[in-house]
Amino acid sequence: MIQTAVLNFLLEIAVISFIFPVVFVLVWKMRHHKSFRPVFIGMGAYFVFSQLFTSIPYMILIQAGHPIGKAIRSNALALALCTGLITAILEEFGRLVAFKRFMTEQDGKERETAISYGLGHAGLACMFTLGWGNLQYYVAATLINSNDATVKELPATILNVLKGMTSADCILNGLIAVASFALQIALSVMIFQAFRNSKLCKRLMAYAIGLHTIFYLPQGLYDIHVVPKAVEFVLALVVMAAAVAFAAHIYHEMGVKEEEQKKKTKRKGTSAPDEKNWAVANKKLSDIPTKK
Repeated sequence: MIQTAVLNFLLEIAVISFIFPVVFVLVWKMRHHKSFRPVFIGMGAYFVFSQLFTSIPYMILIQAGHPIGKAIRSNALALALCTGLITAILEEFGRLVAFKRFMTEQDGKERETAISYGLGHAGLACMFTLGWGNLQYYVAATLINSNDATVKELPATILNVLKGMTSADCILNGLIAVASFALQIALSVMIFQAFRNSKLCKRLMAYAIGLHTIFYLPQGLYDIHVVPKAVEFVLALVVMAAAVAFAAHIYHEMGVKEEEQKKKTKRKGTSAPDEKNWAVANKKLSDIPTKK
């Protein structure tokens, strides 16, 4: 039997995970008055590169019946790292492709585009992983408590997760999802800077892929019973904090450069009329006949 408190937490967190990203996007929109376009592009890129394209290498490398796939599946830590690496590579390249192919020229000039894109990407990821995932667990737990005959048809992975799940586990899973939400926005800032600065592209891509992959490590350590759930959350929080601190520095530097560019443009715009006026004045003076 699954505890009633666990059932309530699963449902409540699932509902919150659908509402929270929408509220976040609306607040960002109201504060900065930016277009929804990058948000929708972020959602589309996440769906294509994470939900569709990820399944191809996952099936070939992990789910296939060859010895490598069996070895990875038999080790929870290797499975978490391989899953993280595949997801990281495809999602980061997906971000770069989205910035290069689908953003307007004006979008590329505004640093807020990185946050808007990140909110779309992170928001849909939150809805898929935490929202939809918790709804699946809630339905499965309800079937288990009602002794429904269809329980036998449920995937073993879902049954294993629900077995022994506590209210604390539900809360910590929700907090890890919040950390993942912040991480996705930070990674979007990094890749946006990689898109704007070709000299830093390879380095920033490597940093983003590395941080994204390492974020999956605590889950693997928890699955092989090396660390408890609380330690998994702390480790995920550390990775997220490092990514956010690095992205915040990049975001600040982008703002400084944008302000400098605006000042240069303003100076050019004000100096041009002055130069024109001086040219007209000089021409009039040259037209004045001189006394011989």
